Amino acid sequence: NKFFDRIRKRVMKQLDQKDASQAKYYRQLKSLHKLLLKSEDELDYTTFKKWQNFQWRYLTESEVVDRLLSISFELKTAYQYYQKLLSAYHEKQPATFFQLLREMPKEVPSELHHIKKAFFRYEKGIQLAFSKKYSNAKLENLHTHIKTLKRIAYGFRSFTNMRLRIFLINGLISYT
Repeated sequence: NKFFDRIRKRVMKQLDQKDASQAKYYRQLKSLHKLLLKSEDELDYTTFKKWQNFQWRYLTESEVVDRLLSISFELKTAYQYYQKLLSAYHEKQPATFFQLLREMPKEVPSELHHIKKAFFRYEKGIQLAFSKKYSNAKLENLHTHIKTLKRIAYGFRSFTNMRLRIFLINGLISYT
């Protein structure tokens, strides 16, 4: 997401804001960037909505994305490649994901070429994350609760009271 967004920002900066039509494209790319970061599967293809940046025309989200991508060939190429990577990630297909990275076309902007190094450096761990259903989300949640409680409870006289409160909040013990 971060590297695709950098491409969007670079394309925006290349537009001349003194020219009326390019300034319009700049505002569209700036205000509607969240649609470009959305997965294609999550875009709404049926509901028409008024869009301020398109002179209040009734358009679907997919039509808006198509219009945004028509601004720059480079942005369109990066978007198509980014969507392929996202779909392989969401469908938990590590072979397809790493095959896409290995066969990255030269037309893809350089920002996306930088991610290849990081993905290949941690390839074994990433493939394990694809194949296993385990997550450290619960542990991270507990850790966040403890840190928040520590901030709130600054100055508790008794460590055991703070410890009991952590256990009670997270359902590790019951109060009876």
